[in-house]
Amino acid sequence: MPDDLQRRWVDLYDAELAQLDDALSALPGILRDAGRMTDTVIVVTAEHGERLFEHGLVGHCQGPDAAVVHTPLILCGRGVAAGRRFSQIVRSVDIYRTLASMFGATPPQDFQGVDLAPLIHGDREFPELSAFSSYQGVHHALRDGWFKLHMWPGSRRTLYDLRSDRREQHDLSTA
Repeated sequence: MPDDLQRRWVDLYDAELAQLDDALSALPGILRDAGRMTDTVIVVTAEHGERLFEHGLVGHCQGPDAAVVHTPLILCGRGVAAGRRFSQIVRSVDIYRTLASMFGATPPQDFQGVDLAPLIHGDREFPELSAFSSYQGVHHALRDGWFKLHMWPGSRRTLYDLRSDRREQHDLSTA
């Protein structure tokens, strides 16, 4: 795809996100005006990221690289300190247990995920392991500090230094 068409594609995607951000930014004020902010937690997240020409691909399939698994998790409201940011990667499966904990509920034992309250309150971090299943097998990604290792089905491995390569474009395993 020509570079100018790729730029337009990305610009349209960015415009869509800006419009969503603008709409969501009104929600806390609406809840505050209705007197509901003290008993509400707003959660903003995404099912997946979107690959926008990273590794020559478009879409959200083909593996757990940063473009696909790096999605926002924004919490606002009861029990959440305003303005705190975390670089720790967590899983969407953890949201249910975290919200249950925040509201004093106990989820069924067979529910997956962990309570992120210790992370939110600065008590500890969690391991970062992602997996993606396809017809080719399971593709794993393991992050340790600033390094991320992809283990593809078969013997292929790729390694990235996220300090200098957040978009996972320069494989260090071949260096």
